[in-house]
Amino acid sequence: MTNTKATEQQFTSRLKPFIDPIANADSLCADYYQHWKSNADIHSFPLSTKTEKIETITPDSTEVYISNIWQIGEEGKYYFLSKTFWVRKNNKWYRTGEEAVRLEKRKL
Repeated sequence: MTNTKATEQQFTSRLKPFIDPIANADSLCADYYQHWKSNADIHSFPLSTKTEKIETITPDSTEVYISNIWQIGEEGKYYFLSKTFWVRKNNKWYRTGEEAVRLEKRKL
């Protein structure tokens, strides 16, 4: 998803299968696309992404902890840790429309 050269249509077609259809996936994809494009304009981009931990809440819902290393323009590299929310529907896992919770941000 970090391919900032992708058109909005290309970006949406890659991201949409991972968004819970009930969560208004088209609108969320558009929001994500605008976020990525605005970061590209300030030369901010992810260098790495890692799933740190998955905690099952119920058999059909989970919290996924994701870490990222970002290059933020001239400021340098930053580490972020976020908690995201996922649900299982028809045996497929989807990211919910709920906003991720940033748990940590630090300059490297």
